[in-house]
Amino acid sequence: MLRVTPVYGSTGQNPDSNCISTPPSSTLIEYGGVKILVNVGFDESTLLRSSNTSDTTGAEGVPSKLPEVDAVLLTDSSLGALGGIPILYGKNSSLQKKLKQKSDKDETDTTFQPPIYATFPTVKMGQMNLYDQHANICLDGGDPGYSLSDVDSLFCPFVYQQHIDDGDNNQGTENKLDSSQPKPIQTIKYAQTIVINDPVTNKPAIAVTPQRAGHLIGASYFTLKRLTDETEVVVAPIYHHAKEKHLDNSTLYEYATACDVLVTTCGGPSAKLGSLYIPPKPNMKPILNPPSVTRDESELIESILSTLRRGGNVLLPTDASGRVFELLYLLNNHWERQRLGSAYNLCWVGSMVHNTLEFARSQLEWMNSQLGAQFDSGRGHPFALKSVQMFSTVAELEANCLFDDDDGVGDRVSNPTCVLASGATLDNGPARDLFLKWSENADNAIIITDSRRCVQRGVVVEQRTKQREISGQKSLETGSSDLRKVNVVGGTSSEDVYGIGVQVGVSSGEETPNIVQEDEEGSNTINIGTTMSTNRISEYSTSAQLLLKWCEAKAAKEEMADVVECDVMVPKRSPLAGSELKLFLKEEEKKRLKEKAAEERRAMLREVELAKGRLRLSEEDPSTTTKATSKSSKMSSEESSRPKKKGRFDADLFLKFSKPCHMTFEVREEAVGIGQPDSVAKYGIEESIGRAGEVLEDDYGIAVKADRFVDIVTGVDTSKFSKGTGRIGEDVRRLGFGVDSTGKAGNEMEGDEIDIVDSELVLEAQDLSEGTGIIRGHKGRPPVKVTTEPRRLEVLAEIAYVPLEARVDTRNARQAIRALQPRQVVILGSGKLSQKQDESSVVDSQNILKYVVGSRGSVFAPSNNQSVELSVGHAAYAVRLVDQPFFTREEREKIIASGEEIRNAELFESKVGGCTVSLLDYVATGQKVAVDGSIVLAPKGISKGKRPNVMNRDQERSRNWKN
Repeated sequence: MLRVTPVYGSTGQNPDSNCISTPPSSTLIEYGGVKILVNVGFDESTLLRSSNTSDTTGAEGVPSKLPEVDAVLLTDSSLGALGGIPILYGKNSSLQKKLKQKSDKDETDTTFQPPIYATFPTVKMGQMNLYDQHANICLDGGDPGYSLSDVDSLFCPFVYQQHIDDGDNNQGTENKLDSSQPKPIQTIKYAQTIVINDPVTNKPAIAVTPQRAGHLIGASYFTLKRLTDETEVVVAPIYHHAKEKHLDNSTLYEYATACDVLVTTCGGPSAKLGSLYIPPKPNMKPILNPPSVTRDESELIESILSTLRRGGNVLLPTDASGRVFELLYLLNNHWERQRLGSAYNLCWVGSMVHNTLEFARSQLEWMNSQLGAQFDSGRGHPFALKSVQMFSTVAELEANCLFDDDDGVGDRVSNPTCVLASGATLDNGPARDLFLKWSENADNAIIITDSRRCVQRGVVVEQRTKQREISGQKSLETGSSDLRKVNVVGGTSSEDVYGIGVQVGVSSGEETPNIVQEDEEGSNTINIGTTMSTNRISEYSTSAQLLLKWCEAKAAKEEMADVVECDVMVPKRSPLAGSELKLFLKEEEKKRLKEKAAEERRAMLREVELAKGRLRLSEEDPSTTTKATSKSSKMSSEESSRPKKKGRFDADLFLKFSKPCHMTFEVREEAVGIGQPDSVAKYGIEESIGRAGEVLEDDYGIAVKADRFVDIVTGVDTSKFSKGTGRIGEDVRRLGFGVDSTGKAGNEMEGDEIDIVDSELVLEAQDLSEGTGIIRGHKGRPPVKVTTEPRRLEVLAEIAYVPLEARVDTRNARQAIRALQPRQVVILGSGKLSQKQDESSVVDSQNILKYVVGSRGSVFAPSNNQSVELSVGHAAYAVRLVDQPFFTREEREKIIASGEEIRNAELFESKVGGCTVSLLDYVATGQKVAVDGSIVLAPKGISKGKRPNVMNRDQERSRNWKN
């Protein structure tokens, strides 16, 4: 029995849904006694609910506790697939803490983390994606819902192992590792089979094998094979059938042809955008042609160059570590082939661009085979990206590529620039900052290439839904006092619902043009657009609003208007005052006292360790110490004067086989230890130096710092991150402001400017990374609160959509189902929107689903928390064939009485092509083999048809065979 239950995200491709993008999803699959959860997505369109049910009337809800499963499978590195991992399985999740604070019961955290499996690129690129999301939201004063420490623990095995080492070395201290520490994701390869045991019998039950999906680096679909009868279930939520510049196509047609059940989606976008690809009536063409990789790439390049030739700039909002690589590789090759570098700038802006590219360069084996061949043949690295300039912030981009006439930079003139910027929603990040600067110029262009990040603002949708339910109206025309308590795209809309994003400063009243609210610093608010009240904020992100306008124009077969209005979130800083200031100061005092107590404890432990080092105190048992002392007394006084070892093993065995530790060569002052800086290597390899220059050793001699070595798997030198600790997440606080791991910001900063960055930007980044939106008062200044203010903006720039999102469209999804011919199909994302909608109206309204599956039977489209039970199996049994005929007792007695001899049956086989065919006239004896439980089958002693037990087509008697 197979049971498929969408936990959340099952209504994204319903035509009645208002969501353009496919929402984050999670699906529970129960098969062969094993429970498997496929994907744990989370983004700005979803909300974390205290209840374990997902409401489909408002914004997409994610239960605070996922069902307990035996394994979690992640298909790709997008937020829709793994964005909820640090929130739901991390131990420092701010959203989980808020729910616990609201709960009346002080329950202990009993969250069980099952093993999580994903390919290596999915883990690394997902880590970069979460870092970028964290930086973009925190810089606007929002709460991303998770901490960087959870991301490091879940996505970096090295940091997890370091936590274990710290716990072993600090037993009894507050830093000791406990059992609740998040376990890292286990990496797997394509075609690698992992076996999951049945939790009841503890025997192998399900074999899981990832295969290439083709839309992102390391993206995969999974084949689930039940080991008892080898039935297969293929889970392919998203895949791409076509080959691209940097990725091969999916292998679905190779490894999913024998599946019994196919769990997939309708393909393509949803809502208004998806309807443009569906024929309105039979024998009619759709408004938009199905996506084609070659045609869409040519259209993108033509749109970019036409804008650059007229002197405008081009903005391409992208994700941090997914589809951006296809765009980079495509544009970089065109820039080099046409030699456009001297005329036009090609830039990539994002807080993690340098780290992301470094990881991508070490993952060629996961990309197109032609890229690997190019590298092996010595023609250079495909991702050298010589024509791409990379920057961490918009300020760094402006300092190097964008100049104005009054900048005072001499005769330099900025070239037209094409920028790929992170922050695809245009609600935050560098893409939002550039959008605010370029949207009012008609020569510029904003090109959207991926509709999956054109999401809704989950908290706004939830609040509007609640208001409609209370007022009984279908639309909200006037504001309410309750709406002004909402932290839009972040914060709470009710006591048991929490979302992620930035907080919004409340602006009561009607729209006013170009109002600038300055704080004490005087220059922290952007003067652009018109202010607007919070009750008029759109339910869609800025990119979704632009895409909806584009869809409306295409549906009407018209050109877009010259001026398009949309609302955008503009960052704003204001002094912290009132009750918020009192609460902040109270929390700061608690934190200060706690840190003071922890520092006193650490200082005491350091003194104890130094005392042990000076006195050479041993941590061994008294009996062991006595034996070691008696044996060591027999040694020479010169040998016994050397430092004693702190042992965890038998000291007798160590002293018996140990050799003198005196050095037989001269130690030079300039000698360098293994993996150590020059200043540490005076006495050897990373030894601890006590007082009077004495050397402290452990059981195994002088220690070596493992984090000083380059990771042979990733090729990344972990010593570059956070002063050698290897925790990349600690650097994100600085990188969010464009400061690299050395503390420098930008390529142009020198001298005193570096000190300013160290003292200002780094401290601000660390404060904002906590998710409170408050910058502590440094250098005597008062604390500052960072929020965002909604503003109505008139967009004069050209808006275009080029579908380069690399997912199967509806037409090819229909062809895939017909080609694979699965016995049963489960369609995800096409469930009912509400319980009030009956089944007939759902089927009638879902044109996309009907277009994909046609009149095919055995197709199921479950909704959230609705289980679909399918009978899967071939009714196959293990049997043992014997050649001794089977007779009843009466028949056997009759044969013995007649004196006839019972002869064994003669078996025949025949070849048909490459297969061996046997036609049997056997009967079950009712017996089983004791070894493996096989059923014993024996030839019939008396056959009514008087035919042989086994037919051989080479013999003449085969003509008498009748089926």
